[in-house]
Amino acid sequence: MKIPAKIEENTFDSETALNATLYVPEGCIEKYEVADNWRYFYYIKEIGTLTSIDSATASDAVKEVARYGINGQLLNGPTKGMNIVKYSDGTTKCIVVK
Repeated sequence: MKIPAKIEENTFDSETALNATLYVPEGCIEKYEVADNWRYFYYIKEIGTLTSIDSATASDAVKEVARYGINGQLLNGPTKGMNIVKYSDGTTKCIVVK
């Protein structure tokens, strides 16, 4: 049986803990309901283990899907400084924009 990862008190703000759903491995809900800092989530639901992929598509065209500043803020496009770019193939890169 899995145990909750240790997280800091400020990992999630109170708005997230009150409104987001925390999905936990099947059979572990009780552990999360009493675990430090996880117990603040109002909605905790168990999910089963995925055992297969129903479908997949492949594309040679890797596209930028999101760009973030070093502080984690979503950017509208290239911005001077360090940019963290997420691509459609799941990769991320740190890019310095001058």
